Amino acid sequence: MNHALPPNVYFLWTADAGHRDIRGKYNVISAADLERECGEALRDVYNAGRLTKLVWIAWVRDEATRHWLVAQLVAAHGVLTPTALGLLPERFDAEAFSLELLALSFRGEARLEGWERVRALYGTHEEHYRALHRLLLAAFAESTGLLEPLGDGYRKRPAPEWSRLADGARRLLLRSRRRGYLRWPRIVLTESNLVDLAVNEAERKAGVRIELTPRVRRHPLLLGLPAFLRVLRERSNRERITRR
Repeated sequence: MNHALPPNVYFLWTADAGHRDIRGKYNVISAADLERECGEALRDVYNAGRLTKLVWIAWVRDEATRHWLVAQLVAAHGVLTPTALGLLPERFDAEAFSLELLALSFRGEARLEGWERVRALYGTHEEHYRALHRLLLAAFAESTGLLEPLGDGYRKRPAPEWSRLADGARRLLLRSRRRGYLRWPRIVLTESNLVDLAVNEAERKAGVRIELTPRVRRHPLLLGLPAFLRVLRERSNRERITRR
């Protein structure tokens, strides 16, 4: 399953018996899978989309590994820059590009978070994203000739390539969403604290607190349905990720 839908996802839990909380989450992925999913042969935006967020390298075995890892981060940005640009209108500014690039991993999955989460990510490290993404736009403009600066923003030069980029972006996101649904059965089959995971995700991502009683634990599908519908209603009241 990991080979088909990398990475493997693991959760760290508190030891509370009644209501376990997620203390952390980590992913495990092979070097070969990471190289593929950060390059032109990527199958969805799950991995590359996360690596276009701000990343800190906590530890590596040696400098060669560090250089390789940085190369994958650069590749992830490079492969998703045309995708984000393909979804933007003819004229846009650097912030619109930043938000679109950061939103790709959200667009490619069924997520409880909405556009407000993307804006929060950008606002927390705005200076970093502004500097990095202007470099990406400059590199794309220089290498393709499809983009030109226009005042405080950018303009797409008329070219048939834009139509192909837009079609490719939509196909990639559709394929990503389909593959995202396939990840759900894996979580159901492999996560021993599945009920706690659903409760934590509802609270963390939708702001909905679910009372996890012993009866709900025994019959999560039956008794948890009303709470799940409440989460969906709360989500529907939040701002969606839509094309600006």
